[in-house]
Amino acid sequence: MVTLENAASTMWVVLWIAAPFTLRHEIRRYYKEREGWDIEIGPFFTLFFSALYINYCLNPITFSERDPATTLNLRK
Repeated sequence: MVTLENAASTMWVVLWIAAPFTLRHEIRRYYKEREGWDIEIGPFFTLFFSALYINYCLNPITFSERDPATTLNLRK
């Protein structure tokens, strides 16, 4: 017998897996339609590292759009 608790747990797991892929799809679509280029966000790492990996892929883009003084390189 499926209880409400089991159904909620299953739904939570499905959403935990599906949400990063939905975010990945929307980000790739945005950059393809608005910016005109195909951003590379791999599905394998999206599955295992989800939002951390998506942030990692977007980090060079956001820093290249700012002025050159903003950088991750702390040694100048």
